[in-house]
Amino acid sequence: MKRNPFLSIGAILYKPVKKYLKREKLKGNLRRLHVVSEQELDSLCDQYYIAMITRLITVTAVCLLLSAVVWIKNSMEDTSVFLKRENYGGDTNEMKLETKIEGEVTSFSVDVLPVVYRKQELEAVFQKGFSYIDSVYLGENASADEICSDLNLIDEIQELGLQVTWKSNRYERINGNGEITEEILPAPEVVILTATLHYGDDTAQREYPVRLTGKRLSPSESAISEIRQYIRNLQEAMPGEKNIEVPDMIYGYQIRMPEETNPGKLLLILGLFAAAMILLKGQSDLKEHMKLRNDALLMAYPSFIERLSLYMGAGLTIRHALTKIVSTDAAPGRQKYRNILYDEIKYTLNEIQAGLPESDAYYKLGHRLNLSVYLKVTSLLSQNLKKGTKDILGMLAEEEHAAFQIRKETAKKKGEEAGTRLLLPMMLLLGTVIVIIVLPAFMQF
Repeated sequence: MKRNPFLSIGAILYKPVKKYLKREKLKGNLRRLHVVSEQELDSLCDQYYIAMITRLITVTAVCLLLSAVVWIKNSMEDTSVFLKRENYGGDTNEMKLETKIEGEVTSFSVDVLPVVYRKQELEAVFQKGFSYIDSVYLGENASADEICSDLNLIDEIQELGLQVTWKSNRYERINGNGEITEEILPAPEVVILTATLHYGDDTAQREYPVRLTGKRLSPSESAISEIRQYIRNLQEAMPGEKNIEVPDMIYGYQIRMPEETNPGKLLLILGLFAAAMILLKGQSDLKEHMKLRNDALLMAYPSFIERLSLYMGAGLTIRHALTKIVSTDAAPGRQKYRNILYDEIKYTLNEIQAGLPESDAYYKLGHRLNLSVYLKVTSLLSQNLKKGTKDILGMLAEEEHAAFQIRKETAKKKGEEAGTRLLLPMMLLLGTVIVIIVLPAFMQF
């Protein structure tokens, strides 16, 4: 198994922050999950914190690396501003730019004009336009000498950016749309159709941008107006270019595209979020293990009380009864946390063998298990050793009855939890059944 290269770094960083961490609280939780000595408990606590720090370092390093790669990639890209103009006859679009004026970033928009023809090109363009009209205006008619169906009088030529208008000298025969308005004629008649191509100054109208001087502009508005006029003049000076590079500086102001969301920043934010989730996941896992451990202890409690009452009723001392319980009830290969009670009892018996008074050992056992039912019974055992209890067997019998009630309540609670988990799948199944039944009915309409 490969060793995490950041594990050593995590161990180094852990040392200076060790004193600021809530080690005692964590040790208390870990001690309830692992039956170990104090020295081993310290080691488990250190391993837990080092593992958490290592995960944080790993996520942070990966995010920083990805962010650096994205930033380097963005910095190597060409930052020149290009005006992407529409083809001949296209629309005027709006483009967002920004500059820094008096230390503040100001956003503004400029008009991006379509590509236009030069004057010397128009004659050839119009000739192409008329050639295209010649090929389509007859529509379904085979010849201009015999027109028996509507004509195809187009109103624009998109490829050339030209607009077309039609005039007829006899609208009562053929209108400007090429429709034959009178189906039966007394005799063949000649109708003259006039097609007019429109483009730029050769059309009915043309717009010119001007700079207004009637309004007193602020320094920012004045600068943006001058930049707009410069960009318009730049486009008019190169009417045939589809892509025009805008200078980096216009009248002393830097021109650039508005900044989009930086993927590097997003990765960094996601990395910090992932680091926070790792911390929360560690706490959540620890709480889940504690819950499983407590559930296992509660499930083992009725059997423990039953055996303890049985062995003490047969004449065994508390210590020998606990030894008998450990030797007969604990078994390998059982569910996780199932044997934690017997591991704790073994630990207690070892403490007694090492010289710890029995009453103190049972007291510590109850606090390590940290459940009210075990605190009650260990307190009862400890008190019996210290002061003597006249009816210890009767008390254990009452506790055995209470343990039976605890078992029933625990089983009921488990059943309710299982029913809650099944609620969502049942709702999904119900929705599926409703769709299967209702959908065919809707499809018939």
